[in-house]
Amino acid sequence: MLTKAPLLVLAFLLAACGGSNPAVPSSEIQSAVAGSTAPTTAISPTTLAPATTLPGTTTATIATVATASSTLAAPRAEPPIIDGVMEAEEWSAAAAVLMSDGATAHFMYRDEILYLGVTGETIGAVNVVIAGDDQVSILHSSAALGSAEYARSGSVWELVHGFDWCCRRGSDPSAREALFDEEGWDANIGYDGDPGVVEYAVAVPWHNAPLAISSIRDDGERGFWPADLPAESQDQLVGVPPQEREYDTQDWGRIAPG
Repeated sequence: MLTKAPLLVLAFLLAACGGSNPAVPSSEIQSAVAGSTAPTTAISPTTLAPATTLPGTTTATIATVATASSTLAAPRAEPPIIDGVMEAEEWSAAAAVLMSDGATAHFMYRDEILYLGVTGETIGAVNVVIAGDDQVSILHSSAALGSAEYARSGSVWELVHGFDWCCRRGSDPSAREALFDEEGWDANIGYDGDPGVVEYAVAVPWHNAPLAISSIRDDGERGFWPADLPAESQDQLVGVPPQEREYDTQDWGRIAPG
């Protein structure tokens, strides 16, 4: 299932260090981690104003992470289809926070699975980074899906494995289903769904765990959540994983069931 990363994926990773990358074409797939009937009204990430709510939400569903130590409550909701098309009815109950570049991160959960969506203009790649007591998992979506993992070794983190890539064919859901079964997460790839939308389903232990998000747009601009991450902490979330890294997880946010 896992093969060597294509040049496009590597371009996304290198661009996270400050370069640029090509636009990702879009198409729609019908698979999902948890099946449901998709509503017909989709949110357009290119017209969604960064400071507004999703259609059908109220200001009460918008949460602001004022400090890096804040905990965001994720509402319980029906599971969405993970297809890169952010349906208004699917995500209307989600808590939403602004990222540093004006994109929006959305959070909700159901049955111990965290559903996370990132919407913004021309997002090419996303890293969702989750820290446990002794490991850090990097869940990456761009032209393929892949994860990397670090284990704590004293004051630093040692790379256990770098990115292995899978799930490049949106028309074949079997690889994504296998990824969820084996690693506990799933996402759409950049070729699937609407431009600027990346959706995740995460069963990796996330309750109150330090969590951070990095994204890169097609013009090379980067975005982060929490939005107030210091520059040093931002740099820890992007690029090709080195053999050792120091993670300042106290700067990250935390998600708790609402």
